[in-house]
Amino acid sequence: GCVLFEMLTGTAPFRAPTTQAVLLKQMTEPVPALTGTREAVGPDVAAVVTTVLAKDREQRFASAEAFGAAVQAVRIGATGPRPQLASPR
Repeated sequence: GCVLFEMLTGTAPFRAPTTQAVLLKQMTEPVPALTGTREAVGPDVAAVVTTVLAKDREQRFASAEAFGAAVQAVRIGATGPRPQLASPR
């Protein structure tokens, strides 16, 4: 998710001077919004990135396959059921 964010924006989602500070931001700060960062990033792409970077594991994709399916759906403009999110444990 972080790599995709960086590919789309040219910057990492969480930046800080030290590795420890970056990790702290990843755990405590909300995911930066993609909309408004670059005009070419539409809300459907932003939704995929937000889901893959969600803090709560139950709000992330259930698998890498589900994440890939969501990316593919956005890429081809498919409109179907949303990929399965992680199941509650």
